[in-house]
Amino acid sequence: MSEQPKPRVLVADFMNHRRLGLMAALQEHFAPEAPPPGANLLRHARSSQPDMVVLFVHPWRPDKALRQCRWLKTDLRPIHRVALVNLDGPPRSADRIMTGEGADGYWQGAGSNAELLGFLRQVWAGQRPQQVRASAMGLLTRLLRR
Repeated sequence: MSEQPKPRVLVADFMNHRRLGLMAALQEHFAPEAPPPGANLLRHARSSQPDMVVLFVHPWRPDKALRQCRWLKTDLRPIHRVALVNLDGPPRSADRIMTGEGADGYWQGAGSNAELLGFLRQVWAGQRPQQVRASAMGLLTRLLRR
């Protein structure tokens, strides 16, 4: 009896150390890969056709990840699953992310690699999870508003 191949997961994170840590955590359940340095994420995803893409939101350019998510889900050959991870960026409406942008899962705020792995396994299973926690950026923003 042959073993099922692990789902291929493209991890798109602008922070190299975080991407490497997550890729190591994913190896038990997934076959993680990263786009080559300087590569266009959208072209790379189109050519490599991973089973799932994990997009990290850049704190200074959050709308870029939202556009990429929308493109990945509406391309002629859409990606099976797209998880949007917002660890550092400004808070977003989880409902808007899931419906308007087409994400299959949305994570906001801090968490361990083990928690993130559990979230990604839910995304892969099609459970459409939303994990919204207070992020450091969100807490700082609320404090500055006072």
